[in-house]
Parts: sequence; C-alpha cells; structure tokens
Amino acid sequence: MALMKQLPMVVEHAGAYRNQFEATNNLIKAMLDTTRCIVEFGELPTMYITDEDPEVKAAIRHFPIAVYWIIRSVMAAATQITTMSSKGIG
Repeated sequence: MALMKQLPMVVEHAGAYRNQFEATNNLIKAMLDTTRCIVEFGELPTMYITDEDPEVKAAIRHFPIAVYWIIRSVMAAATQITTMSSKGIG
C-alpha cells in the first residue's frame, strides 16, 4: 500500500515498525473473518437450521458481542493506521 501511495518514508521505516504493521494486519484479517462468519451464518438456508435449535440460539446470542468487538477493533485499527501515518510510517 505504501508503494501505491508512493510514500518512500514508509518503506524506509517498514522494518522498524514491522510488528505494528503485522499486528494491525492480523487484527483486520480477524475482523473480516468474523464478519464473514456472521454473514454466512445469516445466509444459511432455513431448511437446514431452525430458530428453536439450541446451537443456533447459542450462536445468535453471541452475535451482538462479536459485532461489538468488530466495531471496537475497527476503531483500534483506524487509530493505529492514523498514528503510523502521522509519524510518517504508514
């Protein structure tokens, strides 16, 4: 992404901040994976699952907590990216 934006300073400091880049990247991947799981679960055909199924009820009860953590993670990742950008490394 740094090369696309033509930010040579990012490339120069990439090694020093590799852990921050990797942690932020891993967080974004986890958010996307969790979001995909929730969406795919919602798209399951009703002929395979019912709302009365205890496992389905348990999974649905966890959705609000998962969404909360996704939103909170988005804010954390955005803060990290903004911080790295303001330092001239992102």
